[in-house]
Amino acid sequence: MITAEAAKNLGMEEDDVRKVVDEVMLLLHKGIVESRAEGQQDYIGGTLYYEIGPQAFYHLLGFLDEFSGSYDWERGIATEYLLRLGRRSDWTPYFHQVQGWNYGSPNEKE
Repeated sequence: MITAEAAKNLGMEEDDVRKVVDEVMLLLHKGIVESRAEGQQDYIGGTLYYEIGPQAFYHLLGFLDEFSGSYDWERGIATEYLLRLGRRSDWTPYFHQVQGWNYGSPNEKE
């Protein structure tokens, strides 16, 4: 498991690493949503680069490059994946986290 390996590599507790990963992913999600609502089209190259370190940025771009070559992803597929990996009730506890985010127009939220 990634969090267990990271915890071992960093000499940290796995639960602490998991909390950090959870928070970073939440902020990454929020960052791209709200930057788009504010009219910024290049969150990754325009803002994120300055918000995370160069190593994290390098590996995120590598991940995205591999991902784009391996998956036929379209907007809305995340819901399909979530429902394939669990019931709606499994994901409901996280829905409140996106409430109040600036999605721009109400029709843009999917």
